[in-house]
Amino acid sequence: MTADPEPGIRYCVEYAKAGAACFLSHLDLQAGVERGLRRAGLPLAFSQGFHPRVRMQFEDPLPLGWSSDAERFWVELASPYPAREFQLRLAVTAPPGLTIQRVYQSPGKPRPAGIRLYEATGDLPDDLMARVPDVFPASDGEESTVQLTAIPGGYRLLLSVMQIGQPLSLKKVLRMLGVAEDVFATLVVHRYRLSHL
Repeated sequence: MTADPEPGIRYCVEYAKAGAACFLSHLDLQAGVERGLRRAGLPLAFSQGFHPRVRMQFEDPLPLGWSSDAERFWVELASPYPAREFQLRLAVTAPPGLTIQRVYQSPGKPRPAGIRLYEATGDLPDDLMARVPDVFPASDGEESTVQLTAIPGGYRLLLSVMQIGQPLSLKKVLRMLGVAEDVFATLVVHRYRLSHL
């Protein structure tokens, strides 16, 4: 029986996703990032077994075609490494369309963001805001966990809905609000860092 590997030193990598990277599947994105990490020459920690993999974990994936400036993944290194040097090296080897914004040590267990901010434009119903109180009612003087603001051609959506420790996805929220499945192909969606707007 093989002993469990020693825990590595966990780093969080914050990145933006735009351009060609928006059309990578989640598996292709993971593979491209892993290749970038290897090419960067970092002291990576690997899993055990016949096919050792870089020990990393991604936050909830974005649907194909959506862009973001608020993505994260966590990776373990076998030894300490300067965060700024990590960022500079990975910026050179990351897949096209990914911009490495920040790298820092993150010793605790990775946690998903509890609040998400999106802008969605496309063929969305005009009465979408009116549907929110029925589907996501506010409780005891608190604001609804789903807040919509109209913008030209669409909506800004602030989601703080948690379900089994994970935030509900924008697609699930829109489905719950009665948006038809064929509308998703018309949407242009960007996920923002909360401090952006």
